[in-house]
Amino acid sequence: MVEVLDGSGVMPKQRSAGPTETSGRGLTLVEALAIRHGAGRNRRGKRVWAELELPQQPFTRRQLMTQPHRAAKALAQGLGGPQPAEFSVS
Repeated sequence: MVEVLDGSGVMPKQRSAGPTETSGRGLTLVEALAIRHGAGRNRRGKRVWAELELPQQPFTRRQLMTQPHRAAKALAQGLGGPQPAEFSVS
């Protein structure tokens, strides 16, 4: 979650910005990137928030040692390469 506190009580609203305008795209970007988002007033102004999905986390060292087949397969998929053939580690 990303949260911004702002001293202004003016709530954000969607605008249509032209190609040469330097503002007016914030809410459009938030809507495109966030799972959920919102805004609300508080005593000091407003709170604007967005929930973002985290990218898949890399394997831990323990997972690499205990699950080498899964790690190799995930790595090959991430690189866009062919799936590795089944193999065993001695």
